[in-house]
Amino acid sequence: MRGPSPSRLALAALAALVPWSWFLLRDVLGGAGDVIAILMPAIALLVVCALAVAGIRWRLAWLAAASTLLMTAVAVLSTWLPADTGPVAAGRAITVAAANVDGGTAAIDTVVGLSADVLVISEVSYDMDDVLTERYPHEYSERNSRPKVGVYSRLSLTSVTGSSDNLPGMRIELATPSGPVVLYALHVPRPWPAGSQTGAFQATVGEHRELIDDLARRAAAETVPTMVVGDLNAADRSSDYRVLLEDGQLVDAMRHGWVGPTSTTKWAPLLLRIDHLLVSEGWCGDAADSFDLPGSSHRGITATVGPCR
Repeated sequence: MRGPSPSRLALAALAALVPWSWFLLRDVLGGAGDVIAILMPAIALLVVCALAVAGIRWRLAWLAAASTLLMTAVAVLSTWLPADTGPVAAGRAITVAAANVDGGTAAIDTVVGLSADVLVISEVSYDMDDVLTERYPHEYSERNSRPKVGVYSRLSLTSVTGSSDNLPGMRIELATPSGPVVLYALHVPRPWPAGSQTGAFQATVGEHRELIDDLARRAAAETVPTMVVGDLNAADRSSDYRVLLEDGQLVDAMRHGWVGPTSTTKWAPLLLRIDHLLVSEGWCGDAADSFDLPGSSHRGITATVGPCR
């Protein structure tokens, strides 16, 4: 019996390998690459369905469909896998939590119950700000205007720089057991084709990238340990996330353990992890976890961070 012809083997190899070209092309596609990254599960589902139909007459389409599914799983799950950089040094750890509460109050008991040393709240409401101000000795919030971020801390705030056009949040210097630490507490507008034209808290894909690039430059220029915390609206499979880690010289403290998506409700099918706790190289994270936020379209995140042991 004759085996497959060379041309058929070449077609089979092509069908299997083409989906994996994503990893070569994703950083050269610019904004289009980030849009594809965000929508990847939905795009993959459509492609697989189309290939399944094509497979009725062209069997190699089944191979392409299987390869597409596997590539998508790797692209989505690879940044959720544990990538622990080591334990935090004893006596120098601080517990940090971040939550986008969507302007509601249903999650007040949840965030208070965390007993975090530093709490970053996006879309903070007046009522939640009042409660947390009573519970924490140090606080700074911009609840009256977007990006509506509040920081509540057991550690002293030694310097505060409020939000601006290119800083969707605040820069705060904290006095910690390890010395001074810079905290960027943020709520970056979501990337959206219409930008801010609808009045929603969103920016074009290009504007969002400019904010991320500027944030990476700021983090890299800091001379003391730095934390970048909050709803960054940067999917962990996007180039925005990689820019923060590589150009910003940051590590993902949430990858001490297995992590998963933080965007819920209508965006849940896209499997997006957009809420982050990033720290300077040389710092580590322990006890990383996410938690339900009643009344919110996000899951909260928390980890104990500090200098690596």
